[in-house]
Amino acid sequence: MRFLYPLLLLCMASLSLNAQTLLSLSDALSQAIDKNYDVQITHNEVIAAQANDYYGNANEHPFYTLTASENGQLTGVNQKLASGNEISRIGVPAHAFATQFGVAYPIFNRFRVSATKGRIREQINATNHRAAAQIQNTVAQVSSRYYDIVRQQKLLKSLQKTLDVSEKRLELVKIRQSVGMANNTDLYLAELDLNARKQEIVTQDLALRQNKTELNMLLARDKKIDFSVSDTIILTENLAYEELLASAKKNPDVMFAESQVKTMDWMEKEIHAQRLPTARLSAGLAASISNTTAGFILQNASYGPFVGANISVPLFNKKVFDTQEQIVSLQRNTRQIQANSLQNSIEGNMYRTWQAYQTFQERIVAETANIKTAQQYLDLVFQRYTLNQSNAIDLREAQRSYEEASFRLTTVQYAAKVAEIELLRSAAKLVVEK
Repeated sequence: MRFLYPLLLLCMASLSLNAQTLLSLSDALSQAIDKNYDVQITHNEVIAAQANDYYGNANEHPFYTLTASENGQLTGVNQKLASGNEISRIGVPAHAFATQFGVAYPIFNRFRVSATKGRIREQINATNHRAAAQIQNTVAQVSSRYYDIVRQQKLLKSLQKTLDVSEKRLELVKIRQSVGMANNTDLYLAELDLNARKQEIVTQDLALRQNKTELNMLLARDKKIDFSVSDTIILTENLAYEELLASAKKNPDVMFAESQVKTMDWMEKEIHAQRLPTARLSAGLAASISNTTAGFILQNASYGPFVGANISVPLFNKKVFDTQEQIVSLQRNTRQIQANSLQNSIEGNMYRTWQAYQTFQERIVAETANIKTAQQYLDLVFQRYTLNQSNAIDLREAQRSYEEASFRLTTVQYAAKVAEIELLRSAAKLVVEK
């Protein structure tokens, strides 16, 4: 039963792994796009920017006004009439009421209206580009974390394979000891090696579980949800650097920077339009009534429609406008420099990543051959150890060679996939707009 107990634990672990829900990369990405908190924030920013695009925000709508006033006062009256009568009183109560409903519509300076509308539309474009960038970044984060879990899971299986060898070694030592072919030194070394393998598995299992927790956080779901992932890391075939570099011009971060430059262009036009005259037509209804208890006119009432025109011409604001235009021009140049710097940085990072990607692909070929050799070497040494033709040191060295070869292959596969994800993210090809 002591020999069967470790095997029973491994079987239970295997059944537990199979019982876990298999999470595919496509399902993970779908959940992230729907529930990721950063994606939701940028989605709300897009809605807010679109709500800002209405005709009233560009000052192209009629201005409706309704005013009413009511005043009471005590006045002194001193009047000499043509009839020779004189009125002289102090503290005469007076009352006045006036109301007016009117509408004014701008008929000139449409240049400023169109410039404001252009600025608002460009700000919406910038927000859309920022949202697209956030989605690309989220997809890249989820994909990298997903394949990191694949890597951790593969490493755990490699350690479990060496654990099997250590357990069989301990069984053989005990059998040999029972017939006098091994001593306590061989037994203690086998037990220490087995315990070391178990601790490595515990540490690796912790790393795997923590990576799963981090992926659950990216998916904005319960952190305790356990799942399994596929065991393969497949690289995209036929990636062409020149095509990726050409697509990098559509990178949403670059598009956002360019929208910032265009926004400043529209702001310059808005400021320039303030130098032009503004004309408005107005019309409405007005009524007023006033009463007093003394004087020549005891009551005065007027009411009826009115029509008017208003023209305002800025005369003494040249310095203000010049300063505003200078500031906006400098800000525009700054945005352009930032856009150029961003483009240069993206292209430089893409070239470095492409170099690493090619190197990783070459290493994958070499490490794949190495893992096969290490597997054959481990099997051979274990067979020789079973026949008492090799010692524990030879077996442990074979185990170590297999572990290192497995670690190198899995790590370089993961590094190549991360480089591929970064290339596709920079080229805005992780998420293709439909």
